[in-house]
Amino acid sequence: MEALTESTALMRQQGNLQGVASNLLNFGMVYTRQRRFADAEVAFAEAAAVYQASGYQGGLAETYLHAAHLARDQEQLERAEQLYAESLQIHLGLGNRPRLAPALEGTAHVLLRRYVGGTHERSLLEVSTLLFACGAALRESTGVPLPTVSQRVYQPDLQQLQALLGPALFEATWVVGWEMPVLTLIDRLPALPKT
Repeated sequence: MEALTESTALMRQQGNLQGVASNLLNFGMVYTRQRRFADAEVAFAEAAAVYQASGYQGGLAETYLHAAHLARDQEQLERAEQLYAESLQIHLGLGNRPRLAPALEGTAHVLLRRYVGGTHERSLLEVSTLLFACGAALRESTGVPLPTVSQRVYQPDLQQLQALLGPALFEATWVVGWEMPVLTLIDRLPALPKT
């Protein structure tokens, strides 16, 4: 952390906004791993502000993504969904296909957490499955596997979806999601901004 602090100070002196923002994003990720959630939120907020000032959209999208993960893990579901949507929108605009999967999967996690039971909410389960499947297809087509650290959330959610939907419906929905273009899927998500 000391080296990162020194590096950030030097980059501020040099006026290297992208370097400062990148370091702040790294601070946020380190703080998240250390469970210093308030510090992580501050670091992500500052990183986003600096990325906006520098005009580097890719970095801004990554900051939103990691801030969304943090919000999701703290059960701030509405905030997490909005941050995932913003990350997804920017990456779509940049044509950055490899980075779409984490935002799709994160949104799937949020939708599953919003499910509390009842037949009128089964659509949340189906859309969550579509999102996971579309993300998996993107990962396969771009050669970017699911990070090991993400398995702790990903696998239990898939098992829960399969249990709630039943194996047959889960599998059928997965096949549809695997083949579904990202923009078509987004059209089925009114909470996500259209591009």
